[in-house]
Amino acid sequence: PRIVVLERAPALGQDVPPGVTVGVGVSFQAAKHTGHIVIISLVKGGVAEQSGEINPGDVIHLVDNVAVQGRRIPEVVGLIKGPRGSNVVLKLQPTGVVPETSSALYSSAASNASYTSGYQSGSFTPSGSFIGRTVAHPPPSFP
Repeated sequence: PRIVVLERAPALGQDVPPGVTVGVGVSFQAAKHTGHIVIISLVKGGVAEQSGEINPGDVIHLVDNVAVQGRRIPEVVGLIKGPRGSNVVLKLQPTGVVPETSSALYSSAASNASYTSGYQSGSFTPSGSFIGRTVAHPPPSFP
């Protein structure tokens, strides 16, 4: 595992009003069977991308010393986001594997990103088309 300290800020070119919480430019999902929080992508121009220390596939174990495995996505977002200019400390485990994006997704990069109460069950084709269904309720919590 490695520790990464990032300063919360909007992505380059993104206009966020003062006083609105911001993240570090990561999108993540909860792994269905383990409850691990896995980074699936970095926002172009975001703090995480600029740091060069975070990669898709990294598992987030701790956010500011709070364990996140099994937590619901909105809870994790609430831990990562904060006032512009404040620091967040992430404990990450690199996996070297980029996950498929077929679970509940939430981008913590911008305050105007929205979490959808439904989640998708299925898979993506090589061309990026989704095959599956959208379920109207959130996935079950992990123990």
